Amino acid sequence: MPTTAVPPAHEFTSAYRSLTDEADEVIAIVVSASLSGMYNVAHLGAQDAPELKVHVVDSGQISMGLGWMVVAAAEAAAEGQSAQEILALVEDIKSRVRVYAMLDTLEYMRRSGRVSWARAKAAQILRIKPIVEVLLGKVHNVGQVRTRRRAIERLVELVRAHAPLERLAILHTYAPEVDDLCERLIDLCPSMQTFTVAVTTIIGAHVGPRGLGVAVVTAG
Repeated sequence: MPTTAVPPAHEFTSAYRSLTDEADEVIAIVVSASLSGMYNVAHLGAQDAPELKVHVVDSGQISMGLGWMVVAAAEAAAEGQSAQEILALVEDIKSRVRVYAMLDTLEYMRRSGRVSWARAKAAQILRIKPIVEVLLGKVHNVGQVRTRRRAIERLVELVRAHAPLERLAILHTYAPEVDDLCERLIDLCPSMQTFTVAVTTIIGAHVGPRGLGVAVVTAG
């Protein structure tokens, strides 16, 4: 079973220092501090790069919940906005980002020690598909649905409850229903391209195959 770990602080230091010819300030938007040690390591790495002013931001999110903040920050930087303006923008988006995910199985969570064997086995026997929400650094259980079809219907309901949307991404670990889910939700975000994202191997190691989710930014 693969395991995951945060990178050492010196890798952050190297990343920061590689930008010294391009910038005086750096904004590092990282995985939720309540879900990972990445935030602390990013801070430690910044201490060894005194030639730069580094702002480490706790996104309170994972996957494209974090990704949407990075995209918006990059767009603002390209427009010439200051670091303080970008930080304010990221904080605004942070309050409007939600990630919903359906797990096909709890087996991989069990293997990583995040749920018990008994709970994972019961979910398998009852064909339960857990649905979780990630919001402001907290992971909430928002449903336990029997069968994939009902779980996907629940995902659609949760997302549509937040319409209209500013940004929308479909997340997956190679689930067969990706294109169908995208078609069912694309009308909620007419002014922005909707796209699908195969989540990182780190998340995949804990979620397992056939997981399906959505990362949205609600309209401001």
